[in-house]
Amino acid sequence: GPSVTGPASPASSMEPPMEAPAWQARPNHGVSSKVATCLAGVQVRLCGGPKLPPGTWDAAAEPVSSEAQKHVAKLLERGQLFRSGCLDRTAPVALVERALSKYAGFKYCVALDSYSTALFLALKAAGVGGGAGVLGNSLSSSVGSAVRRAGGRFIPVECTTDLAIDVHDLAHKAETYGARHLLLSHNSGRVPDLTSVAEVCQQRGIRMLEDCAESVGVLLDGQHVGHHGVMCCFSAASQTILGAGDCRGGFVATHELGMASRVGTLAGSYQQRQGSASGVIDNARLGGDAEGTEHNVQMSNVAAAVLLPQLTAAESRIAAAAKLYQRLQEGFERAVQQDVAIAAGLHIPGIPVRVRPVLKTFVFIAALGSKASETLVARARDRGVPLRALRTRLRTVGQNGAHVPCRAYSLGIPAGLTERKCKKAGEILAAVLAEAVAEPRAPEDDEIQPLLPQPAAGGAAREGQAPSAHSYAGHRPP
Repeated sequence: GPSVTGPASPASSMEPPMEAPAWQARPNHGVSSKVATCLAGVQVRLCGGPKLPPGTWDAAAEPVSSEAQKHVAKLLERGQLFRSGCLDRTAPVALVERALSKYAGFKYCVALDSYSTALFLALKAAGVGGGAGVLGNSLSSSVGSAVRRAGGRFIPVECTTDLAIDVHDLAHKAETYGARHLLLSHNSGRVPDLTSVAEVCQQRGIRMLEDCAESVGVLLDGQHVGHHGVMCCFSAASQTILGAGDCRGGFVATHELGMASRVGTLAGSYQQRQGSASGVIDNARLGGDAEGTEHNVQMSNVAAAVLLPQLTAAESRIAAAAKLYQRLQEGFERAVQQDVAIAAGLHIPGIPVRVRPVLKTFVFIAALGSKASETLVARARDRGVPLRALRTRLRTVGQNGAHVPCRAYSLGIPAGLTERKCKKAGEILAAVLAEAVAEPRAPEDDEIQPLLPQPAAGGAAREGQAPSAHSYAGHRPP
């Protein structure tokens, strides 16, 4: 049988380890995998399967805290909702810049109106433009969009089935395409071997920036992530540990004053004509070496006022998110039948022991055909669980040793969801997976599509990396 450990428990310091999935040791009794899988799908169809009440996920969106409401009310009284005309060091935007700098261990931080803006300005400040190639994780759609917006050319790099960038493919693509920038994503808070990535970049003169969208609070060897590149970008969207809701927001953090200066100037955040200081950067120290364009994309005081109490309570929020994630994974793994897991090539991305994760998104990988993938997502949504399939397909190794296309599926976990509903959501995902694997495969489902139109010969040796020990592929990893 498969060797299953699952990813490191995010709540292991608070709870005993989760039991092995019930299906793991369930005997097959001589029934073929295909027949058992079809029977499981039929059983779910006849019984209807578990459901959540309509609107459960939307209703669980985190409300604005009472403390943040008081801050916003004061801003309304003073008429200072926006940053313009309010650049003193006690303004909410300035306070949240300093608070995040201190929490994550950076010298400088610039708060912006959205995460996509943060990526865009970081790339521009780093010199991207004129069609220059920028390497990045193939799974991150936001990175590709930001690179194109900055005038660069996105070069996608393969990811492993643990959602980390494939270091071998990174080195291969860097040499093949001569790119001099890397925008490295920590997908869903999963951190790659940053030492190896940094070595690849240093040996080839590549400037690295870190996409830490969902990584506020993620620690590697006790240090906050984001310090391996010249800059990093954090998100304040609703699916992260810091969520400003529809107000949104993003941050660029760095240790280099020159980079912070360029980002701040491009954003229009630190106009010298106003003669004020804001955040952790003093206007008197800002240079004028950025391009002359000001994009006027500062974070509003309203968004900053909402984020400040969240940042103060970051550690307790991380612990609460870990419990919800644990319940959802528990419900999923205990409900998944062994034959279904093997037929789907099911895999839950692992977390290195050196990493303290922040898990706001549940992710699993499955080698499903196009029809099965559509069925999985549609039926999960019909039952109240807004699962989504990531657009880029990965590669795994099947039972016969051949490369098999697979896809990652993700589910953001809102802070207002109860542990009971999280567990039920996991059970729903297991039920719809049983239905999905019964769908027939088309010949094109087994074709390996290249990420780039004309990949160079002799690609990375590990693009089809074998599943790790917590894969449910029906064999023990080598």
